[in-house]
Amino acid sequence: MNAWLETQVRVGDMTGPGKVDSETMQKLEALGYVGGGGPAVAAAGPLADPKDKIAVFEAYRSALALRGEGKDAEAVTALHKAVADSPGMLDAWQSMGLALARLGRVPEAVQALETALRLDPNRAAVHLALAKVYQVTGQAGPLEKHARAAALTAPGEGYELLATLKLGQ
Repeated sequence: MNAWLETQVRVGDMTGPGKVDSETMQKLEALGYVGGGGPAVAAAGPLADPKDKIAVFEAYRSALALRGEGKDAEAVTALHKAVADSPGMLDAWQSMGLALARLGRVPEAVQALETALRLDPNRAAVHLALAKVYQVTGQAGPLEKHARAAALTAPGEGYELLATLKLGQ
């Protein structure tokens, strides 16, 4: 097998990517092909040993399954336990915000999603979730703010929300 692979792929013959002019680079960045969507968010402190958080991860997975079954109230309870143990668990805060929103508990949903944004201000999915919560409650200002933020890394969905807002005005 290795002999055949060597005949098919000549590693020494490969060249790296060519130079790109600055205008093309800016276009690629604007489309999201270069750059990764914004600066990485550094951890607030030392990270936990993953082996010590297996139970929290399992509780989180269980909560996601509950959400998938439409058992949002139970999912929120499980997610509260997960974030009590691991307050930096962004995905748990985001999932909790979504479950709370489906339950109609809007102030709590906004609080959970805002907590997720404090952990990663560049997370488009959280901005989109907040924009949709504000859309349902008819709050155009915050909707526009979060839709614009989402559009930086998820332009299709972010601009769709902005267009919906403008069409509704």
